Amino acid sequence: MEFKAEPYTLRLSLNSPKTEMDFRENLNFSWCNSALFNVEAIDNRATIAEYDAILWNELEKVIIFIEYKDSPSAKNNMKAHRAQQIKASSRNIARTFGFRWYNFIIVVNSMELSKEKKGDSAVVLLKELKNYLLAKNEEDNPVFRNSAKEIEFESTLEELTLVDKLLKKYNRKEKPVEIADVLNDLEKLKKKIDEMNR
Repeated sequence: MEFKAEPYTLRLSLNSPKTEMDFRENLNFSWCNSALFNVEAIDNRATIAEYDAILWNELEKVIIFIEYKDSPSAKNNMKAHRAQQIKASSRNIARTFGFRWYNFIIVVNSMELSKEKKGDSAVVLLKELKNYLLAKNEEDNPVFRNSAKEIEFESTLEELTLVDKLLKKYNRKEKPVEIADVLNDLEKLKKKIDEMNR
């Protein structure tokens, strides 16, 4: 089975490794509409990422991509740079399929491994995974939350994220705004909008 939204294809694998049964049993489906397992993400015939699960909520336009690492060696084999690449691909896939919010997380089965980050991707302990639910933070943005930890969903609209950063940057009183800085930041914003709309 395949799901397509140019230029991406999500292809389901029929193989279900026994090592992933614990992972699936610890997923909480109460917050999502649908889930896919063992998904190969393809961009113009080249595989760019593989996910053990993808869960989403259509009403909230939220999607989460999950990779499960069942051993220290499996987690260590994923370098921080690769995790960043997969997260960037996840954002682009989410946007292409019409989602407003996304995240990519790595699930591990060891407390020791759960304390390590891979780039800026969140790492979640397997036995805590079932306690995570979709919620809203004070700014009314979606978060993936349990009783002790909160993982923010990120916007798939990079240009709006950049606008938010600029508003925070220039909404200050302690230092006057330089026109050259504003023009430079507007050029960056224009470039980003051009890139996202090619």
